[in-house]
Amino acid sequence: MRRKYIFVTALVGLLVLASLAMAATVTGWGEQVKGGAGMNAQLKGEPFTVPKGKTGVISNVKCDGDGFWIEGSLRRTFNPAQSANGFRLSAGTYYVYPNLKHNQSRAKVSLSVTF
Repeated sequence: MRRKYIFVTALVGLLVLASLAMAATVTGWGEQVKGGAGMNAQLKGEPFTVPKGKTGVISNVKCDGDGFWIEGSLRRTFNPAQSANGFRLSAGTYYVYPNLKHNQSRAKVSLSVTF
């Protein structure tokens, strides 16, 4: 009986590890810099891609601006930024950019997407 318990426990552990190994995470970030006299406003960032045939889920957001927007096969704004956690994304390449708070000259956003 004890061998059966050890075998089942080991099998469950292996299944959990296998499912975690199959999940992948990508990250993306964006920054907005306010324009001023003699300086144009700037949007900078690094996109992320959800592979074809997969659905991504936003799993972590860090933003020091007034929410953010995402561009890709859809355009969506999230305010507050944490409301994006759990949002599902279809396959495609996406960019994220923060909204500036009142009197803020620079803001950044980064997020993780798991699929």
